[in-house]
Amino acid sequence: MSILGINNRTENWETARQFAPILLDGCARVQLARKLGEYLGTSRADVDLELFWKGMRDYKYQTKINDEELLKQCAEAYSNGSFQNLCGRIKNFNDVNNQNPSRSLMMAKNYDVLDCDKQKDLLNNLLNTEIDIVLETPRHFYVGEAKKESSFGATGGYVLVHQLIREYVMASVLLNLKGISKKVVPFLVVDEKKRASVMRHGQVRFMMRQGWLKEANVLTWAYIERLRS
Repeated sequence: MSILGINNRTENWETARQFAPILLDGCARVQLARKLGEYLGTSRADVDLELFWKGMRDYKYQTKINDEELLKQCAEAYSNGSFQNLCGRIKNFNDVNNQNPSRSLMMAKNYDVLDCDKQKDLLNNLLNTEIDIVLETPRHFYVGEAKKESSFGATGGYVLVHQLIREYVMASVLLNLKGISKKVVPFLVVDEKKRASVMRHGQVRFMMRQGWLKEANVLTWAYIERLRS
């Protein structure tokens, strides 16, 4: 399909085109969740799917919480939880890969949010983070990033510099704020021909090293096409 004879090549369009049918297909939602590690007993009614999800922004709107209080809560959840030494873990990852700088992660020091200005930037990053595909089940929260041609983003001006890490942190912090103990499970949807190169990407390697991303959860568009058909 095209407009003015020009094909739409954006990843959001491809994601919407491929996943929109799954929104209304309970069997496909369950199959996708099980592919990502969901329990066999989970039913169609137990799997919700949403696209282009800005959870922290919508949480702020729904709760009417003011910026000062939300900033405090997010900073506490980040600093006192599993991300308190995230800066150090990224530095260690870079040290391991110092012979291959292309696999290292830039601006590791940005992840240290001890001062107030960094905490304000952290909140801004969380509020503006969008996740392409989200599946929620009774025990898991699956967060997916869809890629076609572009690479994974890295923005040096952010506290949460790297796209995949930023999405994982946002989902984890938000669940913490809501007092929900579900496990965050990242996944990727990529071109089959590019899967091998994706697996070598620094952000992907870091996520896997932390145990946050499983190799089996790097899916392909071909799998999604089969799923929706």
